[in-house]
Amino acid sequence: MLQENENDGWERFFDQYSRLIYATSCKAGLRPVEAEDVVQEVTLRVMRYIGGFEYDAVNRRFKPWLLRIVRSCIVNEVRRRDKAKALSDDPNSEAAKDQSTAEVGLATVWDEEWERNLFTLALERVRREAAPKQYQLFDLYVLQEQPAREIARKLKVSIAQVYMAKKRVGDRVLRVAKQLERESEQELAGLRVATNRETPAG
Repeated sequence: MLQENENDGWERFFDQYSRLIYATSCKAGLRPVEAEDVVQEVTLRVMRYIGGFEYDAVNRRFKPWLLRIVRSCIVNEVRRRDKAKALSDDPNSEAAKDQSTAEVGLATVWDEEWERNLFTLALERVRREAAPKQYQLFDLYVLQEQPAREIARKLKVSIAQVYMAKKRVGDRVLRVAKQLERESEQELAGLRVATNRETPAG
């Protein structure tokens, strides 16, 4: 039975990685409903196999470990789709095409989505912590890509303040992204220990 703090840990895992898994699945060629199934299946597998995950604070092994699970679940979802097509005698089956979409270039997609997901999570944390005016300048200039001169005129600040907000908030986002990655892996290492403690010896 999951302890309360352990349950919180799994909720944080889902919050942090569900968007990443979903986006990767969609870019691998799955439909939204199939990608949602992959998110659920990956989460269940991680919970089941985390006891065998070897945490390494130096080499950051969690990222490739999770990718192997995601890849397997995506391929299984494609196979289920192909089986359903075969059972329906669909003359336009695209099994080979779907299979290649799910497997080719997945590591590249995973790396891109991993960085994008970390950036989004870090941005959410920084937005809550940063001074509202400074974050507003960063948002308008960096995220919405509005001209610095126009922002300065509209908000009655100097152009230098716009550039400074970009620098300070941007640096903070990068630091928080690295911190989030470390925190996540450390927490999963803790969940691994808790899982192994609860697993009876064979």
